[in-house]
Amino acid sequence: MPIKLRLAVHAMTATLRAAGFSDDEPIEAQAAVGLRSLPHRPRPADRCMAAPELRTRQTAIGLGFEPVIDPLLRDCDYGRWRGRTFTDIQRTEARALADWMTDPAAAPHGGESLEDVSARCAAWLSQQADGSGQWLVVTHASVIRLTMMRVLGAPLSAYWHVDAPPLAGVSLSFNRTWRLQLSGGLILRAGRPGPDGLDQLRPTENEP
Repeated sequence: MPIKLRLAVHAMTATLRAAGFSDDEPIEAQAAVGLRSLPHRPRPADRCMAAPELRTRQTAIGLGFEPVIDPLLRDCDYGRWRGRTFTDIQRTEARALADWMTDPAAAPHGGESLEDVSARCAAWLSQQADGSGQWLVVTHASVIRLTMMRVLGAPLSAYWHVDAPPLAGVSLSFNRTWRLQLSGGLILRAGRPGPDGLDQLRPTENEP
């Protein structure tokens, strides 16, 4: 059976809620409670893999999985920007922020560039191509967005045109080539998330 991957962003964190660059932090307490009470879990998966950070591991465990940790799924290294808000960086390092957002090779924060993370995503996809079964993959918005760019053959500038809020997901399958699949199940309604980051999740069959 060819491999099928259901990629999902981790649950809400305090830094993410503040529009910041996350360090290794836990998910919010309300998000953890919300995961356990979700009426609809992600599509069935045989196994689960997750990025090594605490927030991704907690999300996977909250969804009922004991994840296999893959370091290639780790978040972008934001260097000295970790733990800081976008607004703060815009105020104190406006030129550096602009460079980072317009040049995929730039890493003014001293961490990874988007090109670096994209190459890591390509290496991860290559490893998965020979796999089998259905996997839930809990990782980060940056990784999912850049993986989508790889699968679609889109330029890295398209990265800024994709939003991936907490618990957003996309499916990938491989049969001689990678395919991206938009599937039924849970969707995230537009608008602001509730206090647990979960209250907008609704099954598609209930959509008007």
